[in-house]
This record gives sequence, structure tokens and C-alpha cells, in this order.
Amino acid sequence: AVVSTQSTEGDQLDKLLDRMDNPDFWRTVRNKVEGEEIVLKDDDVSLIDRLKSNKFPDLGYNPYEPWVDLFSQDKLDTPIVDTPEPKRRFIPSRHEHKKVMKLIRAIRNGWIKPRTDESENKKPSYYDLWSTGPDPNTKTHSNHIPAPKLPLPGNEESYNPPEEYLPTEEEKMAW
Repeated sequence: AVVSTQSTEGDQLDKLLDRMDNPDFWRTVRNKVEGEEIVLKDDDVSLIDRLKSNKFPDLGYNPYEPWVDLFSQDKLDTPIVDTPEPKRRFIPSRHEHKKVMKLIRAIRNGWIKPRTDESENKKPSYYDLWSTGPDPNTKTHSNHIPAPKLPLPGNEESYNPPEEYLPTEEEKMAW
């Protein structure tokens, strides 16, 4: 058996000549399964161009069409789920009742003061930011935050002087 070194697709020189002579060479595709060359139509080429540029394959497709709600667009006479409502949805919650009673008790005892119309309609108060002295009409600056108090030093931070500064026995006796 004689083995041919040329493939059935043709050699490189044939491809170069075909590229120069054939005006449809750029749209020609080789089908490896059947071994034939297929010339793509204009529709196929435009489809490939749209896919390569990350666009939708179909020209008539509008991705921004109005959304149609399939479940709630039509009011139904009968519900989709016909389970009866549980009783706990109609009875007030015991925990909510306790919270409300706690608030009512606090208002009655004066711990919580309800808002009045005067406090809601109160005009904002302004102060002179660049004044040199305190204004007698205003109190101290409302945004003043005092510096935090530092904790007192513990045993680990106490002062331990070197031995040369410690008093000797004679100085302790004289003291």
C-alpha cells in the first residue's frame, strides 16, 4: 500500500491560490464530518457577527419588553391556595399586648412624655460659631463631649526608681 503525503484538503499552495482567486473564501467553512466546503449565506455571517459582538442572535428580539406577570394580572374568584386562615392571625398577640401595656404604664407614670405640638413646631436654634465670647442667650455648646477619664495607674505602672536614687540605711535612719 502506498501512503500519500498529501491530505485530501489540499496543500498550502492550493489554499493560497484559492484565497486569492475565490471572492467567497472568507465565508467558506470546511465540514470535517462530510469533507465538503460550505459557503455561508449573508444571514449566517450576520448571525456569527452578532454572536461575536455579544449581541442577541435574533435581530427581532427585544430584551426590554414590558414584563407580563402571569400570576397576578388576572383576579381570580377562587384563590390558588384554599387553606383556611389560622386563628392566631385574628387574635392579638400576647407579647404585643405586654409591650403595649408596658408603654401605657410608662406614659401614665410619667417616665415617657408624649410629643406635643410645641415640640414638633419648634424652630431650630442657631448660635454664632465664630463669636469670641459666650453668648448670654445660649448655653454651652450642645455638641460638647467631655474627654474620657483615664483609669488610675495600677501596680504594673507604678514608679520603681533605680537603686542609686533609693535612700540608703543611714538616710532612712536620719529621716
